Amino acid sequence: MSLRTARRLEAGIIACFAGHIAEKQVSGRNNWVHSSVDRKIATDLASYLTGSNAELEAYLKWLWVRTEGLVNLYQPQIAALASALLEEKTIQAKHAREIFREAMLKRQAK
Repeated sequence: MSLRTARRLEAGIIACFAGHIAEKQVSGRNNWVHSSVDRKIATDLASYLTGSNAELEAYLKWLWVRTEGLVNLYQPQIAALASALLEEKTIQAKHAREIFREAMLKRQAK
């Protein structure tokens, strides 16, 4: 497998975990039921990158911790995007990047 493919799979796993982690930050509770499909997809993706169940479990735990760090780091941008989604219901990727960028610039200006 190429490094590019491995990075894309890893990014997909992080994306699967990010929703659950961000929701927990806002609500203060784990919503395991609503994130079950995302967690299943993350496990399936990680299985292409690992060789054993022990390695799979360790890799998923590491990516969960990494995703928690990323969600914490980008929390203001995630909040801005979530707020926009509540208003607009759907957002194109280009607009989402603009919202994220604007929130990052506001954070840096402080």
